[in-house]
Amino acid sequence: MCRRVCFFLMVCLFSISMVPLGICAWKGPYLEFTNLSSNEIVLHLPLRIDETFTIRYIHSVDQSPVFEVFELDQEGALALQATYFKMFGAGMGHWQGRGVVDFDGEWTWIRDIHETLGSFILRVGSPSVDHTLLYRGQEIPLSRKWAGKRLHVTVVRGSLGVDTRKNNHAGGQ
Repeated sequence: MCRRVCFFLMVCLFSISMVPLGICAWKGPYLEFTNLSSNEIVLHLPLRIDETFTIRYIHSVDQSPVFEVFELDQEGALALQATYFKMFGAGMGHWQGRGVVDFDGEWTWIRDIHETLGSFILRVGSPSVDHTLLYRGQEIPLSRKWAGKRLHVTVVRGSLGVDTRKNNHAGGQ
């Protein structure tokens, strides 16, 4: 009897000790940003189906903020859901048939875009462009850390260090 109790306690203690090591960590999906020049994973963040994140930057002509809202869709792919900005400037238009334009008194919104991207390359602007990832209430300053770099933004399954990527880059590359 004592042997069984000791064995049970050892199994429990071993299991509990593995949690901080990440052995029992969530297996994904994860939002991942990889520096294309070094192939270094620079961000690896848990992301749930239907969860959104936003990339904010300063428009180079208007010098006003632009927000692009992305979602992990039901199929597990990244999709552009909405964008909003203060004014229609250079390159800030609406493509007929993609989303619905709305003005809330302060921001122009293009909602319900539902453009599946799979993954994409983000060319991070200089500190004045201020590319920032808005994720779960946090602001992660991309331009401060990776200005001038190209980051591959994708969704992966599995924990950090376990490469379970699907080749879902646009163009099949």
